[in-house]
Amino acid sequence: MTFLAGVLGLLVPGTGQVINRKYYEGLIIFGSWLLWIFVSKYLFELDLILIGLGWFVFAGYSAFDSFLYNPKKAREEKKQLKEFDEMQQQEEKQKEIEKNLEEI
Repeated sequence: MTFLAGVLGLLVPGTGQVINRKYYEGLIIFGSWLLWIFVSKYLFELDLILIGLGWFVFAGYSAFDSFLYNPKKAREEKKQLKEFDEMQQQEEKQKEIEKNLEEI
């Protein structure tokens, strides 16, 4: 999956992050790439070399980041965050029970 994400990220910057479920980062990369194209082509009327350079930078970062993505690590982090949230909820319930016992 990371290979496919890396190849797609190389073709269209940001798609590798979207495949790896890093939606906001993919949107930022894709939007930055489109902004680069607009600014360099229409505002500064620069050559295709700079447009290509921008594609190379954004696509290179997108592909590199997609290749380094570790889905196992991401699942572990999500699991840890879920366990932490559950632990906080249990602590809040325990405090509520203690508060109710003090009132009695």
